[in-house]
Amino acid sequence: MERFESHAQTQSHKDNVAALLKCPHCVKLAGELRAERSAPTKAAFLKVLQNRSQGGAVAAISGIGHRKKITQMQFCLAEGLRSLDREHIRKSDSIVFHADGRKHRFTGKFSAGRLDTLSVRRGVLGHSDFVKVKADQPDAASAYAEALQQTMTNFCTTGHGAPYLAKGDPQPIFDRSLFEHIRKMHEVFHADGDPTTQAAGEMVTDAFHDNPNSLLPRTKLLLKDATHAARRTPGGEKSDPTPSA
Repeated sequence: MERFESHAQTQSHKDNVAALLKCPHCVKLAGELRAERSAPTKAAFLKVLQNRSQGGAVAAISGIGHRKKITQMQFCLAEGLRSLDREHIRKSDSIVFHADGRKHRFTGKFSAGRLDTLSVRRGVLGHSDFVKVKADQPDAASAYAEALQQTMTNFCTTGHGAPYLAKGDPQPIFDRSLFEHIRKMHEVFHADGDPTTQAAGEMVTDAFHDNPNSLLPRTKLLLKDATHAARRTPGGEKSDPTPSA
């Protein structure tokens, strides 16, 4: 019975039933399954991106797929953007981190410059659940420091957070060389005036020269920027997935 039910969910079975019965409902089910399992086209990805750029969750898009497929396509789009960020950072000669937090979420952003192309790219390093991290740390500053390290680690892990991974699927891969390159090239830690965030910055950058094994030991400047003015510096390429009009 189990094998019978399994076969009933295959594409070939649904196609054959639709061809035999010519039932509109059967034809619709076969078409939906085909769309769900087929490799998305460039136009389909663009449509998902446009829908996602409008804000809010995207559960299903007509002609493309339902929640599972849309979720996977959104992850592919995000991972594609992160791959561009990783490649730029991998060749960067100077990196700046912008740390911030709001409610339960820690957010890390970056600016990275390359001397060979005289180019700057800015984007999001990632997010961490500050409340969850704080539960295992002695104080808020330590939690922020741990959240930054988690965010860096996740950024350097190809495929991190991939949805619906099944047994046998490719697993996320941590890129140690990229992680160490970021540690080596990071020069400025930038945060707002929050005392906790500043204390975390001192911890991860070895501000007091008492921890050579700190996360970002080669940092030259710990910047206190209460108005976030440094983030508004014009110029540079943004990691913005929104297509041009």
